[in-house]
Parts: sequence; C-alpha cells; structure tokens
Amino acid sequence: MKVYFTGSIRDTSFDSQLFVKIYKEIEALGYEQVNDTILKLSFDDSSLTETDTRQDHIARYQAHIENIKKADICIFETSAHSLTTGFLINVALDQQKPTIVLYYKDLAPYFLEGVDHEKLLIRSYTDKDLKKVVAEVLEQSREKRDKRF
Repeated sequence: MKVYFTGSIRDTSFDSQLFVKIYKEIEALGYEQVNDTILKLSFDDSSLTETDTRQDHIARYQAHIENIKKADICIFETSAHSLTTGFLINVALDQQKPTIVLYYKDLAPYFLEGVDHEKLLIRSYTDKDLKKVVAEVLEQSREKRDKRF
C-alpha cells in the first residue's frame, strides 16, 4: 500500500525529528512512501520563499497533488498550524482517500476536529506511544479504503 505523508515545517519550536520518526515507522510497517519531501527539508530551509521561481512553485504543487492521487492512505502531521497542510487534507478528502491527521500531545487541530467525514481519522500521539498510534490508525484507514475492482 502507498502512503502520502507530510506536515508543516514552519513552526521552529516543534521537534522535526518526530516527522522522521513517523516517516520511518510508516516504512517499518511495510508501507511504500510516495512523498519524501519531509525528509529533504529542514525548519531553517528558506529556499521555499527566497529563490524559487513561479515554475518551482507550480511543480511542487502538482507533485503533491499527484502524490495524493497515487496514495492509498494520506497522513498529515498537524501540530504546527499550516494553511498548506489544511489545503492538502482537503484535497485528500475530496479524493476520497482515508486521511489520518496526527498531532503531538495537546496540540490539537481544533478546526479540523469539526470536519465530519467518514474517511477522516484524527489522533493524538506522544513520544511513548508513537509506534502504537501509527500502527493503529493505518490499520483503521485500511478498513476505510474504497475497494473498487
């Protein structure tokens, strides 16, 4: 199964290593990743705004949309609030993808908690239960997948 995983790198107070841990846990569970952007960027990466051309932005946007379309399940880390992440969550739900929203401890995505969609799962995690939570939500999402033949 293919998984699209991303989150916002804009909040410099958030531990970026949690993104890497989630990414690696998804792979350890045997899922194929369709997006590795989260591993290539860092919290101090200013290239997204300073040197990119319009064509770079278009290519990045199209790549994310295509990766969501390729994925069987989409996972978003939302501890840092982000319009981009919210937009991509909406794209995933519009595509009828099982969509997992993870957030660290009490950094709940309050607006997203108001979304009523059968394909959406929202879960909190901590350092101690990260592996268990990722495994559980992926299993729940597998059950929510459309099976079209």
